[in-house]
Amino acid sequence: MQGELKEDVIATEVRRLIHDKLGIGTELLTDNASFKDDLAVDSLDLIELQMEVEKQYSLNMPEEVAENLKTVGNLIAFVKQNRR
Repeated sequence: MQGELKEDVIATEVRRLIHDKLGIGTELLTDNASFKDDLAVDSLDLIELQMEVEKQYSLNMPEEVAENLKTVGNLIAFVKQNRR
């Protein structure tokens, strides 16, 4: 139960970070929402988001990994698996 709660908090935090950084409404930030196709996020915005995630969660996101994070859910899963 505690682990699930912590993961829900992380998902909420990541969605809030995306909202704050890119100005996208949180109601649009579903797990399956594609950054490019559904949210119209360009490559520069994705790089800025990558840098903010790295800063907020003290993690390193290699460029090849960042390029494969296509959805909000992919990003949340990456943070959950790699946070320190």
